[in-house]
Amino acid sequence: MGCVPSRKNDTERTKIVTPAITLFYLNSIYQQLLVKTENEVDFEVKCRKFKIPDPEEKIFRINLKSLYDIGIFGSVEHANEMEIILNDYKDFVSSQSFFYSNVHFVCVPDFCLEKGLIVLTTTLMANQLRVEFDSVCPYLKIIGEKENHSELINSWNDFAQTLEKLYEKYKKTKFFHTLMVKTSVIIRKYENFKEKNARKRIKYLKELRSLVAKYFKSIKEMRQRIIMFIDFFAVNKEKLEQIGHAAECKKILSCEKMVHGIFIETTD
Repeated sequence: MGCVPSRKNDTERTKIVTPAITLFYLNSIYQQLLVKTENEVDFEVKCRKFKIPDPEEKIFRINLKSLYDIGIFGSVEHANEMEIILNDYKDFVSSQSFFYSNVHFVCVPDFCLEKGLIVLTTTLMANQLRVEFDSVCPYLKIIGEKENHSELINSWNDFAQTLEKLYEKYKKTKFFHTLMVKTSVIIRKYENFKEKNARKRIKYLKELRSLVAKYFKSIKEMRQRIIMFIDFFAVNKEKLEQIGHAAECKKILSCEKMVHGIFIETTD
């Protein structure tokens, strides 16, 4: 079992506002689970709730080489750089969505990454798997017979590794900073034109700039939240195991049942 990464020299650390996931919170969901099992809530009812995927934003269908018009202000290089970033963004969203769906996020009120990790760890513990914190990505070491839970475990590993890969990539690669500056310069130049086409370009360039800024911020903050959760896990592992054991005794062995046991009433 490794030690969690040192935070003392983390000069890039930013203030992250996360939900109040505390020992008191774990105690409350443990009591919720006990109450529901004592009241003989039927956890075998199949949940039919799902989230309809959002349609792909129009910005992803725009011809970037046309938007960063080489004949006016931009270059093919700028378009290619933006295409790389957007493809990375799609990979990030895809891996995140896959993990969230595996922990049955749709039925978790005010869902957040931390709640998803609680569902993940307690469900694995309920299935007699050992969960340990680790110093390296994906930060959770799963020990035991994993065959029946491979999709759940793989969804977490893929998400954590995708996030780590992108964090390291953009931490070392500075081209995107230059691209954001160049995009702002192009927007200002287009603002001197009155044509409708120029206004459209301004709109799409601003959308790209905003999306990329939020994406980079999300990568940094989400990685820090994972590390903070691992600290929390190390301190409160005994309570998480207690929740997992209570779920095991009542045959609550899937993320769907766990969510319905600790968060909400089961769905008809």
